[in-house]
Amino acid sequence: MRTSLSIVAFLFYLLAGVGDSVAQGLNCWYCYQHWNSLRWRCAQIAIEGYDTCTEVGLICEFGQYCSATCFLGEVLVSTPLGPRPIMELNVGDSVTSMDDNGALRTAQVTAIDQEEAWSYLWINMRIGVTDEHPFHVAGAWKKARELQIGDLLTAEDGGKIRVASIDRIDKGVRVYNLTVDGQHNFFAEGVLVHNKGPLPMDP
Repeated sequence: MRTSLSIVAFLFYLLAGVGDSVAQGLNCWYCYQHWNSLRWRCAQIAIEGYDTCTEVGLICEFGQYCSATCFLGEVLVSTPLGPRPIMELNVGDSVTSMDDNGALRTAQVTAIDQEEAWSYLWINMRIGVTDEHPFHVAGAWKKARELQIGDLLTAEDGGKIRVASIDRIDKGVRVYNLTVDGQHNFFAEGVLVHNKGPLPMDP
């Protein structure tokens, strides 16, 4: 019954022409094939007044699939015991994080997500990541699709890693993301990235 009411509400808002948020929701409506998947969540959020679906970490443009903010499984995540592929991590494992003062801390993985992406970015020939994932650049968070050649990524060793190449790969892959406690960030291939969820204050 709740599902039926939600569908009616969505169609009512769409026909009423409430603007880009619902149009964005309609795009997401066709992203996935199952009612309980990201397209349904995205459509509901659009109805509730969010401007775009990207506020929940989804790419929902007309004619495209939704995509979570995730990494390819082989991407190495820094841990106290050394780097490990993100696809091999489990809930309860420890990863390396950075606090507000720039000091390295240990954080615990509290959740792991797996999704299907239909394209991804290949950064510096080593970081496979979906478009919306935030990287820490020059004191602020910047989505992967917004990165430019020459941007300086915050490195685990306290230095900077320059973005030297960005390529788009149109290929379906399984991707992974972590939720970690504490500062809600971790290091992927030695650079600081945000975990799943709302963006925190800059470290």
